[in-house]
Amino acid sequence: MDKKAYTILVASNRKGVTKAVTLSSAWLKASVAILAVLAVIGSAAILDYVGLLLQTAENKRLKAESLQLRRQFRMVESKSLKTSKRVWIGFRVF
Repeated sequence: MDKKAYTILVASNRKGVTKAVTLSSAWLKASVAILAVLAVIGSAAILDYVGLLLQTAENKRLKAESLQLRRQFRMVESKSLKTSKRVWIGFRVF
């Protein structure tokens, strides 16, 4: 059985020291598989987080719009009540 091994060399520019790491093909394949799974999980987490940020922004916008509409409704309602009181008073007089 032929066991393949891969050697990774890390060389420093300043000190001139070279380090070598030797990995068997099984460890290398397992490491790549684990990194791929972690990349998929990380991507899903980032997408979920971005979705939550967008929802938060939309909620803030909708709350501001709701507050503005409430204020407008109160203003129209108060004008309407004043007008209806005038009309009611007008009918009572006649």
